[in-house]
Amino acid sequence: MQISLTAVLEDGTPRRGLVPADPRQTLRIPQGSDVTLRVSVVTPGGSLVDLTGAGTELLLTIKKNPKLWHDSWPRVTKKASVVAGIGVFLLEPGDTHDWLAGMYAWDVWLTKDGSRDAVIPTSPLQLLQSVAPVPERPPPPTLELVAGDTEPLILDFSGTDITGWIIELHIGYPTPLEKIALLTDPLNGIAQIDWDESDLVAGVWSGEIEITKPGPFQQTSDVFIFDIRAPVAP
Repeated sequence: MQISLTAVLEDGTPRRGLVPADPRQTLRIPQGSDVTLRVSVVTPGGSLVDLTGAGTELLLTIKKNPKLWHDSWPRVTKKASVVAGIGVFLLEPGDTHDWLAGMYAWDVWLTKDGSRDAVIPTSPLQLLQSVAPVPERPPPPTLELVAGDTEPLILDFSGTDITGWIIELHIGYPTPLEKIALLTDPLNGIAQIDWDESDLVAGVWSGEIEITKPGPFQQTSDVFIFDIRAPVAP
């Protein structure tokens, strides 16, 4: 599915031609669908905004509750590629295949010349019931550890520059454990969690990683499993 939209970078000039008076846009897409969004950013006068250059970024977000960022999961953050002056976002089936059909919210932000503007302000997104079978979600990955161990857990973000990130790991004990990662080699995407002796408790627990990036943008991983066994010898 391909959708073409017009976003508006407000610069105080009068509107002309076919530039929309209200840049909000309602999207309707099926669950688990492949969607290409082509977004042209124009001024009120109809001039195409240059989306290239250092520090320029076009970003799309989808969230459940536009008023409460901490209560907005599930969510998607996509950075546009620029093709012939148009911002192109790719929504993949895995982005929405396990979401419930219903109403969500989305927006598009342009960072350019030191300013950050909502070129498509918060708008409705209706996720439609898929007519095709929704693929079964695979079981969450499992991390096997031993209670009382203190060897650090290495987090590898595959060469991504994680400078300025805040990476927090959560384990779903009755009183959840929260651990802040140390950025040991941020330019190459390496961080680590240092364990205290009391941190790893025998049992099977859910876990997640919450990342706060400069902006600030917050992203939470899918749930994974901590399978922590008791040591064989006390």
